[in-house]
Amino acid sequence: MSEFQFTGGHTPEPDKADNTPVEQPVEMPVEQPEDISSEENVFDFSQLCADKISAQNSIDSDADSTPYEPASAPKKPAKRKKKKGNPVAVLIKILAILIAAILLAMGIILAMRDYLGIGKNEVVTLTVEQGMTTTQIAELLRDNNAISHPLFFKIYSKLKGYDGTYRAGVYQFNSDKGYDGIVAELQKGNNYATATVKIPESATVDDIIALLEENDVCTKQEFLSAMKDDYQYDFIKYIPIETVRYKFEGYLYPDTYEFFKSDVKNSAHLAIDKMLSNFNAKLPDNYLELVENLNKQYPDIETATGKITFNDVMSIASIVSLEANGFPDEASNVAAVFYNRLCWDEPKYLGSTPTYNYPDNRYNTNAPDDNDKTKDGYEGLPPGAQCNPTIDSIMGALQPTKNFKATYFVTDSDMKFYYNTSYKAHINTINDLKRKGKWA
Repeated sequence: MSEFQFTGGHTPEPDKADNTPVEQPVEMPVEQPEDISSEENVFDFSQLCADKISAQNSIDSDADSTPYEPASAPKKPAKRKKKKGNPVAVLIKILAILIAAILLAMGIILAMRDYLGIGKNEVVTLTVEQGMTTTQIAELLRDNNAISHPLFFKIYSKLKGYDGTYRAGVYQFNSDKGYDGIVAELQKGNNYATATVKIPESATVDDIIALLEENDVCTKQEFLSAMKDDYQYDFIKYIPIETVRYKFEGYLYPDTYEFFKSDVKNSAHLAIDKMLSNFNAKLPDNYLELVENLNKQYPDIETATGKITFNDVMSIASIVSLEANGFPDEASNVAAVFYNRLCWDEPKYLGSTPTYNYPDNRYNTNAPDDNDKTKDGYEGLPPGAQCNPTIDSIMGALQPTKNFKATYFVTDSDMKFYYNTSYKAHINTINDLKRKGKWA
């Protein structure tokens, strides 16, 4: 395109009063522009506008799809959609809460019943020893059915500040007193008279009654009546009460005891329970298993029931006690002799001389005596124990010496035991002892 002069406005008119001739401008040749009226040089303004509008719409469209965010502004995290809960898991949680609530409620109910003594109504007699802790006293109360939950009593005692205020002594009270009443009793320091009584090994029920009467514990009638009471020990169910002379003969454990005297209510019952409890504590936990082992050891044994029972074991143990009292190392050998005699082909007389003395002829285990018909023996095992043995004799009867074949035994004047497998050898041993001056 050729250059041209652009005046940028109109030329002012010359002052009319000025007659100075005006210099005429020199006309410069001006290059004529190209003919814009031609078809190819025509400017399409409408197309330009359309292009502008299209471009703007494109920008607006991009703006709508991707919102503008300043570069410096942090992006907001996208919101996570909440997952719907597993209905089974929710149900389990609800059940767990309900169970926990129920257990809590039950605990509170049990604690309140124990605290108030609800459901309890029995005379409790117990001894609090010097130096016993609250824990020991709580367990003592539980063992004597005064309370059911030692932990609750310990918490109660701690919260009330009673720890260390309980006094040693002998107490007797009704279990329905509840915690408050029990604490009041234990803080008094009451004492009841007691008697120290030694029950020797092999003592019979009659012997024990005589000792208790002598020490003012109870009368014979009170004792016999108390033997009919209920006592909560598992072994009692194996006693054939209808066939034995005394229900607890064999089970009143020989030991030294501190019994309450007769001024304490139910003193006979308490004395019996203490001896039975001692027997139960001495008895091995697997005693029934040991009885079954005996039946395997002696498959040909002859008894009233056709097999060895726990009552049979106690019968043997009582005879072992009469024969080997004070010689525990011989207990298992002596027991084996009696088991062997119950298996042999000869008449099943055990032949124990001390059994003569029991006041019921059914317990005499010796062969018939032609000179004294009142001493005619009882063949086989007696119906029950004939005395009260210690644990040494009981274990000897539960675990007799294995593969021990002897069927006879005697003792000399020094209580040395001699065993034989035949009657002839047995008689020879006796004659030999007589010659030596050792026959008792």
